[in-house]
Amino acid sequence: MKKIIFTLCVALMATFSFARNFDGTEKIYLKANAVSWWIDANAAQRAVLNNETSVIGVIEDADRYIYAFTIPAGDYTTIRFERAENAEAAAWNVTGDIVIPAEGDYVTAFGQNSTEATWDTYVPAEPAVFTTHNLTITNNTGWDNFYVYAWGDKDAFGTWPGSTSTTLEFEDIDGAVNLHLIMHNNVGEGQDGDRRVLFDITEARDYSLIVTDQGAYEQGAPEPVYTTYHLYASNQTTWEVFDLYAWGNPNDAFGAWPGTTNPATTTIDGVVCNVYDFTVVEGATIEMHLIFHNNVGEGQEGDHRQLYDITETRDYKITVRDDGIIEGLAGESTIEENTAVKVKSVKQIINGQIFIHRNGKTYNALGAEVGRDAILVETSR
Repeated sequence: MKKIIFTLCVALMATFSFARNFDGTEKIYLKANAVSWWIDANAAQRAVLNNETSVIGVIEDADRYIYAFTIPAGDYTTIRFERAENAEAAAWNVTGDIVIPAEGDYVTAFGQNSTEATWDTYVPAEPAVFTTHNLTITNNTGWDNFYVYAWGDKDAFGTWPGSTSTTLEFEDIDGAVNLHLIMHNNVGEGQDGDRRVLFDITEARDYSLIVTDQGAYEQGAPEPVYTTYHLYASNQTTWEVFDLYAWGNPNDAFGAWPGTTNPATTTIDGVVCNVYDFTVVEGATIEMHLIFHNNVGEGQEGDHRQLYDITETRDYKITVRDDGIIEGLAGESTIEENTAVKVKSVKQIINGQIFIHRNGKTYNALGAEVGRDAILVETSR
């Protein structure tokens, strides 16, 4: 008898579970990025009340990925959130039927196919405060054309190519600013004659810049000392296209992707090599990450690339091959697998390392040219 009474009590509790009354103007808010794949501005966000009444959500706060659902007048016990292609389409993703609490209107955490959720009280974000600052530029570049473009928080000076004015204004947002300036002469990027200087604005204040052909610095600061270094690269790959891109500091040193496609060349000790110049401000940290590639989409069939890091302010001499990059310049005749010409070579060992004499020069096992002060060990063809 007691068991029957207990079962009836449970059934009655389920039947008469709490229902929250809504007056038709109240909203329930959903923090959509609580589950990463629910962030999709092109998808419809739905709420299903009591497993029957459907409401389409609208974006309440785009920066925080918060959707608002205006709840129709009535009493409701559960809410289920769904994401779909459009208002009528079948759901891509769903929660379980989540119990609506007596208090709280903001779901800050939820799970796929789960009835568990975290509720809070929604507090609208404070309106952003925008403060205007001045940017004044003294153009000492000598370029025929001079443009200022900015990216970061927004296109502060218009879409590319930007503004030709040297007296500009920009805004911070709640005291924060993140603008990356590109002063340029509006010649196609990477094209012959293309000139550009970079400067970052990261403080909410006025700026007065002096821009030269080599760089930009603030009025009143000592003029930076610039030093140009050279990267000499012997191309011993079998690629039909041989491009070089660099990212890091300085960034885009050889132009935006795909980088430099037609560099100058020179001959050093009989080896023809490409010449890439990079300029560094005295005292600055250098960390350039080089990508030699054949300009085929990454991961696609036929894509080839070799990587190399520059971390010292000096000239570099390297050889780029299909199987890697080695220090020093090596021509085709120094790399045995790259030539069909059979030449006489002499193998030597210095402190356990193999060196090869060929055509009057000495190379290590990787093909890089070295000195000839070694002990003769073996002679081969």
